[in-house]
Amino acid sequence: MIPCDKPVSEQTVGDIASCSWQIFKSAAVAVVDHPGGASLTEWVITVMAALVLLMLVGSLIRR
Repeated sequence: MIPCDKPVSEQTVGDIASCSWQIFKSAAVAVVDHPGGASLTEWVITVMAALVLLMLVGSLIRR
């Protein structure tokens, strides 16, 4: 069984991080390469990640 197909309770922290990275990467690539063909879920994941990065950069600049 592929680690990403297991329930989260059965995964290690490394597996969870790896699966999360794969999901984010595939969503971002889909939105950047084909914005009209990307699903709503891919758009939401990409926009939320962009907002988190903007907040992180904003908190570093403000100090």
